[in-house]
Amino acid sequence: MTPRILFPGVERRLYSFWRLQAFGWLFYLVVYAFHMGMFRNPKPEDFVRILVGVATGFCMTTLLRIPYRRVDTTTCSSGTLAVRIAIGSLAAAQAWFWGSRFLYVSLYHGAGGFADWVRNSHPAKFLYACFFDTVLFIIWSTLYFLIRIWIDWNRQRQMTDASSLSTQNLQFQTLRFQLNPHFLFNALNAVRALIEEDRTTAKRLITELSEFLRYSLVSKDRPVVPLQCEIDAVKRYLSIESIRYEAKLDVVMNLDPETLDYPIVSYLVHPLVENAVRFGMRTSKMPLRVKILSRLENDSLILSVCNSGHWMDSGVPAHENDSGNGNSLALIRRLLETEYPEAHRLDLVESDGFVCVSLHLNKRMGLKDEKALQSADCR
Repeated sequence: MTPRILFPGVERRLYSFWRLQAFGWLFYLVVYAFHMGMFRNPKPEDFVRILVGVATGFCMTTLLRIPYRRVDTTTCSSGTLAVRIAIGSLAAAQAWFWGSRFLYVSLYHGAGGFADWVRNSHPAKFLYACFFDTVLFIIWSTLYFLIRIWIDWNRQRQMTDASSLSTQNLQFQTLRFQLNPHFLFNALNAVRALIEEDRTTAKRLITELSEFLRYSLVSKDRPVVPLQCEIDAVKRYLSIESIRYEAKLDVVMNLDPETLDYPIVSYLVHPLVENAVRFGMRTSKMPLRVKILSRLENDSLILSVCNSGHWMDSGVPAHENDSGNGNSLALIRRLLETEYPEAHRLDLVESDGFVCVSLHLNKRMGLKDEKALQSADCR
């Protein structure tokens, strides 16, 4: 196995360092050579000195990276980091200054020539060069840590986002598993009761149940679908419930045709409709009336699911007070916060004998996965 497979993140950071390292020193080489060519009368050996300096500087900063990598930027204070940068830059600058000069002078005059060069040079020249080199290494060190902090922060943010999204997906999949067995149990009981009495209706119920479950399974791989797909799935669910409850259930849909192509998160409508049926049957006079309404207002979709009845407990909506589905609206809220950040509103209203849950969704401001919109055939 190769490092590319085992440690892809480490490899990317390694290659990024080498690219930046090579580019930085190449840029320094070009600027220094251009400055010397424009403002001085350079000799060929002067350009050799520049090349030697760049080569040794490249090696020195690469070595300086070794102790720098041991610094934990998440726990190290800014003051401590500044001291480390100052000490590391000063030490590396001194090593670079004397090492590059030794190589360059020895190249032309031998090792003895370096000693003569030291004796014949003015101390002020050494101080100025060492100061300039230290500043250069301070700049390199500061850039190194800034880039590293940014990479670590960005990686941590991505991990946090991925963890949050994974948790949200897990919670919403849990909601699916809570809803489907409950609904499937009742549907199968209805099929069992109809097999001997009305086989035609029993076959139709099985077909509707099969299509509904197919959409439930397929939609988990389709993060965004047209509203039409959700409505088709809801119609199948309500068709099954109508067979089960017969005259006890009355459904009215008033959907603006312009809303049917509106992109929404998959499996968002069904939990609201199932809640309306389940809790409406507990609190409403028969027949239970369920209304599903949709309209466009500016760029926003307003989708309402209403059922006759009332809140089960004072101050607690019936839709949220159930042991089998008690967290459905809480999970839907988290889903909306993830997919429609600052672009949604969820209203719970009781008025005129109806309990209504209304979603206000703005696709321009939210819906991060709108590009994943599937075709309207929902297959």
